[in-house]
Amino acid sequence: MSKKKIKERQNPGWAIRMLELFSSLKEYVEGGDRVAVVLGVARLDVALERILVGFLTSKDKAQKELFSAGRVLSSFSAKIDLLFYLGLISNDFQKVLHLVRKIRNDAAHNHYPFSLDSESQTDRVNELQKLISPFFNFDEIAETFKLSKFKNDALSFRCALLALSFKLDDINRAVYKYKSGFNLGLLLNENDKFEMECPTELQRT
Repeated sequence: MSKKKIKERQNPGWAIRMLELFSSLKEYVEGGDRVAVVLGVARLDVALERILVGFLTSKDKAQKELFSAGRVLSSFSAKIDLLFYLGLISNDFQKVLHLVRKIRNDAAHNHYPFSLDSESQTDRVNELQKLISPFFNFDEIAETFKLSKFKNDALSFRCALLALSFKLDDINRAVYKYKSGFNLGLLLNENDKFEMECPTELQRT
């Protein structure tokens, strides 16, 4: 499916958002595995902070006192868990983000050559795909965003990164509406917050 065709689908709004997210991640997604993991996950970390700051009052003070270096919410792990305990993500989404965090830690803190197709990462990437693929079709993502040069786990991780970026953008939009007076329980699917408003073009059929 071409980018032109994706814009012609019945719901162009999500397609434009997905293409914008891809454009912002393009440099990372199309780079080597270490770059894709470290910089791509750094973008997810920023997205988590944006959601949490949007949910809190006194945003400027919160960013300084909670999210700055060495503070209680400065780590990716702490942000993930707080999102879960606030009810903004499901348990499966929490598991997915912690899997991504562990892959990021290996890529960032080890000096030996890093590959997503290595034996040490295969189980984690397979679990990522298992948890995400019921909601997003990885083959469609790969075709839409021309990721065919990547194979196996390297491809699966990049598809997961794009899917997670889209879902976090969904949550950020829901929080914004909530702060504007909408009912957050109606905006976030209480049964499975990972699945909310999944674009039909990338859904499993």
